[in-house]
Amino acid sequence: MRSSATPGVFAALGLSLALAACGPKAKVPSDADLLATYQAHKPQLQAAVSDMGRGVDLVSLKGGKVVAEPKGADAVRVARLGEVLRRTGARSVAAGETGPEASPKTAVRFAFLVPGALGSKSIKGLVYDPAANPQDQVRDTDAFARRGEKARFVYVERRIDQDWYIYQWLD
Repeated sequence: MRSSATPGVFAALGLSLALAACGPKAKVPSDADLLATYQAHKPQLQAAVSDMGRGVDLVSLKGGKVVAEPKGADAVRVARLGEVLRRTGARSVAAGETGPEASPKTAVRFAFLVPGALGSKSIKGLVYDPAANPQDQVRDTDAFARRGEKARFVYVERRIDQDWYIYQWLD
């Protein structure tokens, strides 16, 4: 489990966190909740991965409206991504590099949990990560967060399908 990430990943997660925080607070989704969402919406999530990265870096729901970065991003793609967010209950989707070297591999993160009680900056969701780091993987992100290991590690993933994971970014 790494305690550092590339600037691109930090930027994408930070921007996603900031924009998604504008909505109402939600309960922490369990791994079981996110696995059920993934299974119910797998085709839409996979299509959304294809829509990300080609001129669309971030899409979020803010006050019921779809907000995209960069400004002027392809409106049709942004609308499709907004619909995926509404159907799945995700609050944002962001694309970012997966490693320190420039690479064609991009992680696409769907955020479901954003800042919670007592000012927590934790974020939890689903990620398509074709270059996942085995050091980041745990069996259960729910148990990981409860054990208090967040003092040592800031990011973990639980594999649920080929290149799909449940992730949790801990503050």
